[in-house]
Amino acid sequence: MRKSNKGKKANSKTKAKVSTAAKNSPDIKKRNFLSKIRNASIGLVIAGGIGFYFYSAYQKDLEEKDLTKIGKGTPYVVQIHDPNCPVCTALQKQTRSALSQFDKNKLGYLVADIKTKRGREFANKYQVPHITLLLFDERGRLKQTLQGMRQEADLTPIFATIAKRR
Repeated sequence: MRKSNKGKKANSKTKAKVSTAAKNSPDIKKRNFLSKIRNASIGLVIAGGIGFYFYSAYQKDLEEKDLTKIGKGTPYVVQIHDPNCPVCTALQKQTRSALSQFDKNKLGYLVADIKTKRGREFANKYQVPHITLLLFDERGRLKQTLQGMRQEADLTPIFATIAKRR
């Protein structure tokens, strides 16, 4: 029995020497290098995609808060919004859903975030609280004020009247 154990030990040492030699062969080194390049490339593509997503979301957020667009040829729905208010968030979801039925050139959407100075000033100018939608025509004239929570089915026909005036 001892001889067979020694044979197994010797055999495993030989395998270790062979596998070490195989690891140092040019083909294995090349495969390892190419594998690392592939993995790094995949990582870069994923990181780039994530970066692009966040950049796009940031740009969209900036565009939605640009209240200077009002009165420049496109009617707008402006939500007076508190990002910490769950009702405001629900209204925003319903508003976006209703607006998805309209061409962006016919009816735009903006957000006056009351947590920002510009958003508070805008809300104060029209003397409205959060959870409010203000509908402006293409010349920037306030046409309608909707206070409180509304559903998409209620908002769509109201938005249609503002979009058709154009």
